[in-house]
Amino acid sequence: MRRYAPTFRYYVRNPFDRPTEEVAPAVRLLGHLRFESERPYIAALANDRDQHVRVAVAEALEPRLLDYQRLIRAYVDHWDEVPKPIDPRVLGAVRQSMTAPKDKVSSTEYHKKLLDLASHPTPPK
Repeated sequence: MRRYAPTFRYYVRNPFDRPTEEVAPAVRLLGHLRFESERPYIAALANDRDQHVRVAVAEALEPRLLDYQRLIRAYVDHWDEVPKPIDPRVLGAVRQSMTAPKDKVSSTEYHKKLLDLASHPTPPK
């Protein structure tokens, strides 16, 4: 994937020369590869005209936070398919995440839902 970095650097540094369908993947790849030199350019796109670019910026700048939220949401969205009982370490990490300081993009809605589902076991069919 690193072979695309020079092209994607150009896209991120010159976002108005490119369609948003090219800028968002460029931001994601550079964020994934952790190109620190590109962080200021990626951050400058936080208020971009396109929602997909703004989401890609959030993912590139705060990957761990969003990854946790996605994982917790996946547990909730696929609750019927999740092996039970849930590992107590997972639930402990969810509780700990709820008490950590939050910024504007984080939410504990799915944290609460997961803990609620885990506390009320589904009867066997």
